[in-house]
Amino acid sequence: EQPVHMDKDGNIVLEAKDAFGLPVTIKITRPENCFCFDETGDNTHGKDDGHKGGQKMVATKGEIPRELVGIKNSHFTVLPISDFTGKLQFVTLIFAAEKLKAAWAISINVFSELVEEHLDFEDSTRSFGPGKRYPGLLLFNADGNEIPVLFAATPKASMTSGILMQTFQKMDELNITQRGIGEDGKSYYPLVVIDGHMSRIREDFLCYVNDNEHLWQTMLGAPYGTDI
Repeated sequence: EQPVHMDKDGNIVLEAKDAFGLPVTIKITRPENCFCFDETGDNTHGKDDGHKGGQKMVATKGEIPRELVGIKNSHFTVLPISDFTGKLQFVTLIFAAEKLKAAWAISINVFSELVEEHLDFEDSTRSFGPGKRYPGLLLFNADGNEIPVLFAATPKASMTSGILMQTFQKMDELNITQRGIGEDGKSYYPLVVIDGHMSRIREDFLCYVNDNEHLWQTMLGAPYGTDI
């Protein structure tokens, strides 16, 4: 089949100047059911971050501009998952720890006090929510829809096959993904493009995405290599 140019919305265009990207032979009919991702590791320690791309700061004459940063090492990994329309649909956050602590997921606002009559943590909800002592983590996409977040922990904040399986499982439970029979009579199910990280090719994840009850079309794309 002859490759054709398409615009950003997937429409065929005749002129290369109107195209978005290179010529293609595939037309994606359900871009909201196709996903891609790659995790990124980071650290809360910011003392050695250095100068940030020419950013200018205001300071008293004769003084060196300084910025308050954290100096405690706390590693974490963020996995944002977007669909092929470009919308962020899900986030997995992995802390460096043997076990996940509830406080990391609900977070603590040190500038907000506990509601005095509700110091019984387990029975109270009045200290939870935006602007309160335990604000939680609320993310929203451009449409104003809340983006679900899965919290996890591993000793080095590394992605594992188990956490990746839980991520896909949660996306299925929340109906972020779609499965069914199309107008052409053919079955459809979610597609994901992944790299060759070891978490993608271990038993937990592979068994889940190949189960007919929650089948995924998993496409192994670029090889894993953080130094490329």
